[in-house]
Amino acid sequence: LRARRAAPACGRCGLDVHVADRVVHRDTAYHAQCLRCGACRRSVVDLAWGTLDGDDVLLCDDRARSCLVKARTASLAHAKADKDERPSATDVAGMREARLRAVELVGT
Repeated sequence: LRARRAAPACGRCGLDVHVADRVVHRDTAYHAQCLRCGACRRSVVDLAWGTLDGDDVLLCDDRARSCLVKARTASLAHAKADKDERPSATDVAGMREARLRAVELVGT
């Protein structure tokens, strides 16, 4: 007989996560202190946060310092730099809309 786990394992550190300290993202449990922004490493607990294009890297979306907004802006700038010519206004508008649709905002 196998012993049953009392609590799920944290997706970052692997230790048991008790209900009082549990934050769930994409069906994976995390300790509140283990759930951090992938860019600035701040805790995203009590902040708005999200991901780009279904990526699993969490990014904070705090008003004062938003790594999610910076990543969106950098992604648009990178797409523009990849082209030999300047993208049309229609292309830019399409890229912005696609990015906004692709971002899954999680949290508040």
